[in-house]
Amino acid sequence: MRRYATIIVSALIVTGLVCPVAATAQDNGETLTVSVVVNCPNDLETQPVDISIKPWVASINVDDEIEWDLTMTATNPSDDIEITAKDDAKWPFDQKKQKKPKKVKSGKAKRGSAGPGEYDDYFYTITVTCQTDSVVIDPRVRVGGKG
Repeated sequence: MRRYATIIVSALIVTGLVCPVAATAQDNGETLTVSVVVNCPNDLETQPVDISIKPWVASINVDDEIEWDLTMTATNPSDDIEITAKDDAKWPFDQKKQKKPKKVKSGKAKRGSAGPGEYDDYFYTITVTCQTDSVVIDPRVRVGGKG
């Protein structure tokens, strides 16, 4: 019988335990890289899966985009990374779900995703595979309007 486990790291829990790290794309039209590092051990029953997301909160402006860059360390790594909006109606990018090897780009944050001088938070999941198990990570994107 294949064993499937889902490991969920919640933004609310993690931000309560550690100081959140935020990075910002500086000018309109810039790309912010979010580094996703997953260390998959040989034995998932006795060893932890180590995950690093940097920055945890990706702050961008309207017209900026995000590139999620996956690094997997494992005996049999999977190169696929999947980005999925938690609320399609409130996602600031055109594509609601993407799955590609190694890197995924969001496309530009849409106008109207934040008012002038305001920021709005958007929640999504990052899914990667450690051997046969899905690893689901739950960070957020913060989009700011020019003001």
